[in-house]
This record gives sequence, structure tokens and C-alpha cells, in this order.
Amino acid sequence: FSQRTILQAPEFFRRAIALDPNYAQAHAGLADALAQQAQWRFAPAAQVMGEGTVAANRALDLAPNLAEAHLAQGHLRSVAGDADGARRAFERALELNPGLFDAWHYYARDCYSRGEYARAAELFQRAHRVRPDDFTPLIFAASSLRALGDDEGARTLTARAAAGLMKQCELEPDNLRAHYLAAGV
Repeated sequence: FSQRTILQAPEFFRRAIALDPNYAQAHAGLADALAQQAQWRFAPAAQVMGEGTVAANRALDLAPNLAEAHLAQGHLRSVAGDADGARRAFERALELNPGLFDAWHYYARDCYSRGEYARAAELFQRAHRVRPDDFTPLIFAASSLRALGDDEGARTLTARAAAGLMKQCELEPDNLRAHYLAAGV
């Protein structure tokens, strides 16, 4: 994601909703896009949380078993500091769709931000298992283990991430993100 795409995304979801007001996935996407704007501080939370909450609730009204709607609700609640609400929403999203990478990843970030490093490390590693070609979760898992004082575990995960990123750099020489992350680890 770039700042530009994060800032543009809500408008695309609003267009989809205008075309089909009953499209639950678009409402969930709008809610998550607004949560991302607040998370990355591209927009003040007070400016986007109201619309995001309405969109997440509408998605859940339209499709109570849509994992992405629960994910969006969890993301919004995480940004708002509602730890229990975020946890419930993320866990429901994962119950509905255990292959939903963003649910694992955002849930892990939420736990990390609250100092629940053991849970965060576990969730980041689950995210990596869902998307094994994304090594960012391993880097965050290593950071979580380091915060717990498990330097050996952190080194092991960092080495795995570095090896994967170096391979990714070889396969995709124009992938700047892979180069940046590889240099960092």
C-alpha cells in the first residue's frame, strides 16, 4: 500500500456502494479503508471513525457471516482502543475464514500494540503461514519475541525472514519493498 492508494480507496468503495447499496463487501472495504487511514495517520481518527463504523455495521447487517465485515469492525475497534471489541471481531473473522491474512495480521498488530507480545508472535506466525511469500509478519513476530526476551527465537525468525527476502530480491529485482525489508533485517 502507498499513501496515495490508502487515501483513494474509500472513494472507490463509496462508488461501489452507490452502484449497489446492498453490496456488503463494499461496505466492509470502506470501513477497513477508513480504519487504515486512521491507523497510518493519513486522516484524523475523529474524521473517519464515524463513517467507518456505520459502514462496518451496514456490512454486518447485510452479511452477518462475512469475515471481512468482522475484520473491518475489529480494525476500527483496534484503532479506537477497544481491545475487547477488537479481539471479539478479529476472532469471529478468523472463525469464519481462517485463510484471511489481514485478520491474522491486524489482530497480531493489535496485540503487539497492547504489549501482548506472546500472542502477537503467535498471530504474526499464523499470518505468515497463510501468506508464506510475505515475510513482514516474521519480522514482526521476531520483534515480539525480542520484546519477551527470547533473543534466540527472534534471531531464528529474523534469519528465516532474511533468507526469504533475499530469495524474493533475486526473483523480483524491482521489488523495492523486498530490498528495503531485506536491508532492515
